Amino acid sequence: MITAKAKAGAANIIGALQDIPGAPSVPSVTLADTTPVTVLAAGATPPAVNNMTLTSSRSTNGAGSTDTLTITYTDASGATVATQRGSTNASGIGRPAFFTSDPSVATVGATGIVTGVKPGTATITASNTIGGVTKTATFPITITDPVTATISITTATSGTGIIFFPATITVSATEAIAEGRPNTTTPGAVVSFGVFGTTLFPNTFTTTTTPNSTDCFNVTFANAAAAGAAPTAPQGSTVPAGNTGNIGTGAATSTNPPLCSVPTGTNAFGKDAQARLFTTPGTYTFTSTTNGAAGTLIVK
Repeated sequence: MITAKAKAGAANIIGALQDIPGAPSVPSVTLADTTPVTVLAAGATPPAVNNMTLTSSRSTNGAGSTDTLTITYTDASGATVATQRGSTNASGIGRPAFFTSDPSVATVGATGIVTGVKPGTATITASNTIGGVTKTATFPITITDPVTATISITTATSGTGIIFFPATITVSATEAIAEGRPNTTTPGAVVSFGVFGTTLFPNTFTTTTTPNSTDCFNVTFANAAAAGAAPTAPQGSTVPAGNTGNIGTGAATSTNPPLCSVPTGTNAFGKDAQARLFTTPGTYTFTSTTNGAAGTLIVK
């Protein structure tokens, strides 16, 4: 039972339960749920709400992309009483609780921000009790392939041999265009290449894995014209935007240096991830000029 105090405002009522399985070597799981509650000032009455709907600027999201749902409240005649984008508004209507039918496809936060996880479909539900009556609304969401991706160039766990990880990756240029990413003037899917280890392949390069005892190499595309310039440099990168086609066609101090694993001296410039923009669906292959390691990029 929830008891309203004299102070008006909003609060979250949180319930948690630790589920301890009845089998050995099985971890316990904590289950939790949250219900937002709004207490109105003395004498105030909530607006008469007959219906609640959920809308968004688009019905699809790329995996990793986010979008905020809008809640619209209407009265019995269909007239709009109030709208929200997650937070409590001045009308006295509290924030609804949000749920997702499949958190492995899409998650939703307490303020209605939907985040795509992997391709698939899910239903987002909002529930709000207004004037003692619970209103619900649903919004179907389709998650596509991501609109950005990063390919790690590293060594195998044995410490020899340059590899691309993952060797095949898929991005959605059509979803990137729908979302206006990376910006409205040149939308498309952005793929970044970087020299860094991963959980599966944590090793760094050694001087024996690259020619001439340098830890630098180039990446070439079978159809270099398709690898357009990234509109903006990757976050934290000193490599300027505007480079197109193959990666590493210039000297270490040029605007298109080779990728290097040693962030010191003349090699520091190429340490940064270098991105390319893809706007046309298709399959694009790329190779390392060091050892011929190949990778595949699928653009949908």
